[in-house]
Amino acid sequence: MRDGLKERTKQLCEAIVSEQNANRFMELVSELNRILIENEDAAQQARAVNEVAE
Repeated sequence: MRDGLKERTKQLCEAIVSEQNANRFMELVSELNRILIENEDAAQQARAVNEVAE
């Protein structure tokens, strides 16, 4: 995960813990989930490329 994404992930986690508004909470969780899914997809693609290269 790039440094910028690590920092954004950390910020989102901190905001989620303290968020009182249910709608805002869900927005933050959705954004965090999107980032994590994109990161996992990128990691899987990188692994697939490495396997083909071997």
